[in-house]
Amino acid sequence: MKNPRRYADAAAVLGATVALLGVCLPSAIAAPNPDATPLPALDAPITDRLAPSQPATSPTVPSPAPLTSPAAEVPSQAVTPTSTAEIAILTPTPGMVLDQPATSLTIQYPVGSKVDVFVNEQIGDRGLIGRTETNQTTGRVTETWYGIILKDGKNAIRVHRAGDAKPSANIEVQVSGLPTQIKVSTLETKIPADGRSTATIQGELQDAAGNLSSWSADVTLDASAGEFVGTDQAPDSPGFQVKVNRGRFTAALRSTSQAQSVRVRAQTSNLEGYYQFQFETPVRKSLLSTGVLDIRLGARGTNFYDRFQDFLPVDRKNGTVLDVKGAAFATTSVGDWLFTGAFNSARTLNETADGRSRLFSTTQFSDQQYGTYGDSSVTEKVTPSQDSLYLKLEKTSRIKNAGIDYVMWGDFNTEEFATAS
Repeated sequence: MKNPRRYADAAAVLGATVALLGVCLPSAIAAPNPDATPLPALDAPITDRLAPSQPATSPTVPSPAPLTSPAAEVPSQAVTPTSTAEIAILTPTPGMVLDQPATSLTIQYPVGSKVDVFVNEQIGDRGLIGRTETNQTTGRVTETWYGIILKDGKNAIRVHRAGDAKPSANIEVQVSGLPTQIKVSTLETKIPADGRSTATIQGELQDAAGNLSSWSADVTLDASAGEFVGTDQAPDSPGFQVKVNRGRFTAALRSTSQAQSVRVRAQTSNLEGYYQFQFETPVRKSLLSTGVLDIRLGARGTNFYDRFQDFLPVDRKNGTVLDVKGAAFATTSVGDWLFTGAFNSARTLNETADGRSRLFSTTQFSDQQYGTYGDSSVTEKVTPSQDSLYLKLEKTSRIKNAGIDYVMWGDFNTEEFATAS
């Protein structure tokens, strides 16, 4: 055998190499990172486990990663409740006036809490709970109670945390009662006295607390001037009848050609309501005028368009005569004032076909027989005078509901002397 010591050293080196390979193979399988340095075998000598060029140092243990709480993983857009301990009443809202003596109730409270509902000091029946929703993100429970019974007038609703004497949330609502009063008004404070404009009358039935009372009934309307337009629900009854729908009613009143204060009266059963507004002086920018000049040459007493009493005189004096007569009417605005004038040279303005002249005139026989003329037209006296002349200059007073200021020559009423200033 040549140099047995050399073979012994070679065997030792081969054994150490095999041991290192035995340690490196499982390390490579456990950690696939090629840059990681494999740890030497634990059963090898310490001098063999250290590289010749590195000093002996203690192994370095990596620091564990900090633990992440589950709350940190919630997306940033998640809704965070303002107060997890808050108990709230969502519906009805405070001060609400209800038509019916029952309502639904929606409340919110934190998950895990238990609450009690009190209505007018009486604890609510939990059998009325009809819907419950739980939001795990906000930690809130939304609970809806159906069929909460209330009384007429004020009602107190309180929500307590179970076992607490002090309420966590409370509101007060009202239920409308029987009608005890009727309120009437108009949408417009005044409308032009032009015979065409209409005012919208509106009203409602109210209970003792002033709340709307949702009752149905018939209301009778009366007005000191103007004409109601629309459908009269009871044409054979006095006044203008309208239907009340859930406590409210409306109607339309057309103005006259006379500027004046108008009082509207609404009545049903034993309830009455009044309202006053204005037919104001209309503004007429253009002149409206008409007139006639009649010149006739002929036998006396044969003018068919003259007075009936002058036709065929009893004295039988039917000589030829020349008749000249005229009549005129005009109205226009002069600044804030409205001017109206009329003149008839042959008779007074109030005189009718039968020769009668009364204060404010009367409806003559022909108008009674032919009330309408086939085109829905109406007749109205706007220049009443027992003289042959009528003049009037008027404007609506700047004081609300004070009537009109005017200067006139003609027939007039004395209502202003009996009206409170």
